[in-house]
Amino acid sequence: MGLSRISIPAVVAATVAAIAGVIAHAQGLDPTPSAILAGALGLGGAALLAALSRPVASTSQAEQAGRSPHGTPGRADSRGLLVDLPLPLILLDHDRKLHFANDAAVELFGPAKEGEVLSSIIRSPLLAEAVAAVALGGAPTSVEFTHMRAREQRVLLAHVAPVGSPAGRPEAAITILIEDHTRLARIEQMRSDFIANASHELRTPLAAIIGFIETLRGTAADDSEARARFLPIMARQAERMARLVGDLMSLNRIEMNVHLRPGDTVVLGELLHETAAAVAPLARAAEVRIEIEVPRAGTEVTGDHDELNQLFVNLIDNAIKYGGSGGLVEIKLAPMEPGRARMIGVTVTDHGPGIARQHIPRLTERFYRVPGGRGGSKAGTGLGLSIVKHILNRHRGDLAIRSEPGQGASFTVWLPSAPGSYGTGIAN
Repeated sequence: MGLSRISIPAVVAATVAAIAGVIAHAQGLDPTPSAILAGALGLGGAALLAALSRPVASTSQAEQAGRSPHGTPGRADSRGLLVDLPLPLILLDHDRKLHFANDAAVELFGPAKEGEVLSSIIRSPLLAEAVAAVALGGAPTSVEFTHMRAREQRVLLAHVAPVGSPAGRPEAAITILIEDHTRLARIEQMRSDFIANASHELRTPLAAIIGFIETLRGTAADDSEARARFLPIMARQAERMARLVGDLMSLNRIEMNVHLRPGDTVVLGELLHETAAAVAPLARAAEVRIEIEVPRAGTEVTGDHDELNQLFVNLIDNAIKYGGSGGLVEIKLAPMEPGRARMIGVTVTDHGPGIARQHIPRLTERFYRVPGGRGGSKAGTGLGLSIVKHILNRHRGDLAIRSEPGQGASFTVWLPSAPGSYGTGIAN
């Protein structure tokens, strides 16, 4: 991907330029034409960098100001005004080494020391190329690059520009302002995936419905027996399409927010009893008994209530479908594991035909179904376990699957324990 010259958003320009003006006024600096020009570019200008480079003469006011909303002591220089800027901001010196990074940049890229080279903080050849071009006198430029954070790939857009040269030559020479385009990139990818998957999966039921309609409008127009036979089939195919669309929309919605970790506290036992009650009619129709061995209180996890409800609905629904008529679905707390000290596990077990080992790694793939039709005519859309996987990704959880042919299947969900609930579970 080559470098392209893209104007910085007007909102960012106005915000940072205004901050530059405030700092310049507080420091007694006269805005210069270069400061005004750089401010119009949205990167703070010379006055901003001059202020960042010069400490306030007296620290008494800063000391009296107490602590910031984040609990840090009042800062003694003007760079504190930029620390809480919502967009990551990085300032480099004339040797392209770190001079300043605000809180948003530290949150995104991790802590770094003043004087570190940019490549040790952000490993992106594209960004390094953009910085080098600007440092050699090039025009302000923008470049899109990817960055791994907490096992997730983020799509970022960096605006790189030079700093003006006020009297005294500030330490900082290059500014990098970063926007997170991860959500936009995911939306675009999901749109593409949705079209491909929906067109593939909807083609069969749609073709069947069209064929039946043509038959009923033609040779079987007055055939009441054909009509009675075809209409239920058409209704089932239409319901299948509705489920497919619903599952695809649900999956896309979860994927869109996968980088936003939920922070609510969910009482796991209450949630599981609530979920079991919701699927009880399906269990009765299939003559399957649900047994829950999880206390209603005392087991809490960090998560999103609605998404966790959807997760366990999918797992229990699968167990009912594949457990066999007159079967049993068991829901239990999983034994604690040494590598999951701050996790709580819940196992959903069916007593159906089981799954061959070679199919287990692919069960969470979109639309993957075990050859031979484990669920037979009751098979779902092929998206249930994919939804489970993506919900767990958002919760920073995990899924373990154990099964042997003829011995049923166990699906264990591992979720982060809520503060104060560490160690809840069954001892080994």
